[in-house]
Amino acid sequence: MDSSAVVELSKASIELASNVLGLLNHMHDASSTKAAGTGEEEEDVDVIKKELEMMQSFLMDVAEQRRPSQMAASRSFKTWLRQLWGLAHDVEDCLLQFYLHLETPSRATSSKQLLPRGTIAKQMRSLRNQIKQVNRSSELYCKAISSLDDAAAAPSQPNTGPTVADDSKNAPLIGRVKEKTHLIQLISQDGEQHRVISVWGMVGIGKTTLVSSVYQSKEISSRFEQRAWVTISHHPFDLHGILSRSCLIVLDDIVSIEEWNLIRPHLPQDTRTHIIVITREAGVAEYCSTAHRNIYKLEYLEDNEALELFKNKVFLDSSVIDLNADLTTQAKLIINKCDGHPLAITTIAGFLARKPKTTMKWKMLHGDFSAGSGGNPNHETISRALAPSYDDLPYDLKLCLLYLCVFPKGHNIRRNRLVRRWVVEGYASNTDNMSAEQVGEGYFQEFIRRSIIRPSKIVTHNVGSVDHCQVHNVIHGIVTSKSKEENHGFVLGISSSNQDTIRHLSIISEGMVDKDMLKSTNLSHVRSMTVFGEWKSDLDLGTMRLLRVLDLEGTSGLKDHALKKIGNLLLLKYLS
Repeated sequence: MDSSAVVELSKASIELASNVLGLLNHMHDASSTKAAGTGEEEEDVDVIKKELEMMQSFLMDVAEQRRPSQMAASRSFKTWLRQLWGLAHDVEDCLLQFYLHLETPSRATSSKQLLPRGTIAKQMRSLRNQIKQVNRSSELYCKAISSLDDAAAAPSQPNTGPTVADDSKNAPLIGRVKEKTHLIQLISQDGEQHRVISVWGMVGIGKTTLVSSVYQSKEISSRFEQRAWVTISHHPFDLHGILSRSCLIVLDDIVSIEEWNLIRPHLPQDTRTHIIVITREAGVAEYCSTAHRNIYKLEYLEDNEALELFKNKVFLDSSVIDLNADLTTQAKLIINKCDGHPLAITTIAGFLARKPKTTMKWKMLHGDFSAGSGGNPNHETISRALAPSYDDLPYDLKLCLLYLCVFPKGHNIRRNRLVRRWVVEGYASNTDNMSAEQVGEGYFQEFIRRSIIRPSKIVTHNVGSVDHCQVHNVIHGIVTSKSKEENHGFVLGISSSNQDTIRHLSIISEGMVDKDMLKSTNLSHVRSMTVFGEWKSDLDLGTMRLLRVLDLEGTSGLKDHALKKIGNLLLLKYLS
């Protein structure tokens, strides 16, 4: 049987999928009308279910902090948080199997997929003991929550008030000629009074550098009697005394509509006053500039501009920029990994500027990027700088973003495939007004708006919609690192370095996997498996008793015997 014979489960079954707690609540209600468990089992279930709810609520509180506290950034807290995530996942798995025994006792008992009920009961008692150990760390809970509250209430930096830019400020702009010309024309248009122009794009895309260059240009400086550059703090401020009849005001880093509403009453409404808002949020840009023509989204650099920026940063201290053919080839390979992201290019080029400019050195760096070396200081620098792209997301969107780790870098992802997998995994759930799939579609569009994912370049899209997408390389690196840090169990391939519990397994070029290593790897916790390329091994689906998603889209070489155990997968909700 080839891959074309494997079809998706019906849409109706997908819509029945819900988040884990919702599923557990449903099963618990249903089980109350059945024979249910023993008194001891019911007590264990009640305790660990309540603890799971508390753990998940706490994890949501941590995830929704935009500016993590010093405690949250410490190694000890990260280790503890990692252990907490792992325990929460284990509790989910155990409860789910227990309720399946109550829901379908005859099938569960005869199934070799689920653990025997007695074994599950022992697991629950073990989990209760582990939870007790976590409870002994209640002081750490309290300290963490307190520090998170302090972080939310206090500014992350001392309040020095607004800063007015110095006219001698020099922010060199490399490339972006078209963008600079367009923005100058937008500001210089006649016939409009008091205009708010929004420049938006993801973190590190070069918004401030572009606007700074425009701000200092002769065309703009000669047009306004006075200019003010304000870097937004998180407190109201008064611009009285620096404003005049003809004024250009730049508000850098507006992060929310609420922040804009606080600032807006302090801004002048004079006829020749122009305001430029710099933000990474599309919604903020649209709110500040009601006219669509006054909203400018800054995109990634084109290939030639990316190479120009790279060369200028590598040869920063030299008046001569010289790349031979071999270095040019390596430079383009490195730039390709940066996906046209100025911050990533600048970081890597700045590193290379201090190193010997040899083909071997650049080839080694490219190899590090291709392997996704987590300990590479360049990776860490880029990740820290781009962290707001992840930190600013709501909890549900963070889980959906982390889930993109199942796809390799540069992979063209079908929208419907991704959205339906989010639904099945419980990351997108029904609301009062929308189905789970509609919620998932909204998440997808939000990622597009935030430039976290982009329309695939090599796939033709229907008019008005994005049918396939790609994750930016730099973003993929961040979420891969974050998923490992938080112990979500995303694993790309089987190797001896996999020390953690595997919950989401992706196999690329599956035939290259060491069969002995595969057989010795514990796959009993795998919730989703995705295979890219040719299926050659004898992967035993029978060991994956918690499997919910089996994604074989595009997989070749499938045989009947490889899939004969699919019918025994009691939790399977998505088959492609």
